[in-house]
Amino acid sequence: STLNNVGKTIFAPDKMKYTKTEGNINIKTIVTVAPEDNVEIRRLELTNSGNSIETLEVTGYLEPVLSTEIQDYAHTAFNNLFLSFREAENGSIIIKRNKRGEKQKNIYSAVGLYTENETIGDVEYEIDKEKFNGRGNLSIPTLVKNSTPFTNKIRLTIDPIVALRKTVKIKSGESKTI
Repeated sequence: STLNNVGKTIFAPDKMKYTKTEGNINIKTIVTVAPEDNVEIRRLELTNSGNSIETLEVTGYLEPVLSTEIQDYAHTAFNNLFLSFREAENGSIIIKRNKRGEKQKNIYSAVGLYTENETIGDVEYEIDKEKFNGRGNLSIPTLVKNSTPFTNKIRLTIDPIVALRKTVKIKSGESKTI
């Protein structure tokens, strides 16, 4: 149950579970990490407890860091210069951190938004933090708040992010997992 729109959070060694209700939508988020691998899986379950169909835009967001904590803390902007992006066939984004020396290797990360449920349209993506948030905005990101389409463009950016969006319809009493 929620009180004043505050959810409930449970922590475990390998995962975090968060539940909350927003209007007619019951939200359950489970974030699982693999202790031996650099893998994080976010599972979002949305249940419509209302009497009508709800159409929701679901956006996943992260700021990629493919360097050590010390390197990122020392000079984030410099480290971001080594990141490049490409779109995979399924709407996922592949991030590559180019090697900086002869003995180093390229480092890769993949980000995807997957569901077995029917969705509306294709996956949308944005990789530019300023474009996503809006200049100087510290509140809800502009592209989310205004339901503005993402650019779906791979380009150079000084402050990279990965934001992926899918739109789903949820019938009354129905649940969808993303």
